[in-house]
Amino acid sequence: NTHFQLEQTVCNEAHLIPPGIILTLLENAISHNNYQQDNIIFNLTEKIENQQSQLIFNAPITEIKSFNKTPNNMINLGLGTQYIETRLTESFEGNWLLESSKTTTHWQVLITMPYITKREPVS
Repeated sequence: NTHFQLEQTVCNEAHLIPPGIILTLLENAISHNNYQQDNIIFNLTEKIENQQSQLIFNAPITEIKSFNKTPNNMINLGLGTQYIETRLTESFEGNWLLESSKTTTHWQVLITMPYITKREPVS
């Protein structure tokens, strides 16, 4: 059996991330690879600087099934990427950036967006 694990380093759990983005990243990684190892580890790291948040998602690459390859090691994942872009646009209009690249061993997605936190209700 294959075991999947998400390791995350998040600066602030109250940070608002548009719905479905992390799930879609995981689904893309799983559906576009042929994972057969026992333990697959995905990494999600958040960096915050100047009221901008960077989410960095890394997934190991085994045998790539259906990535649409583009120049300079960029990857276009079709509907999954379109879904993420739509959620980012709904939340931040044009104030975001999504970059996707691969090495021989990993697929990385870098999402830059405004750093917004959930406001706690005032008592």
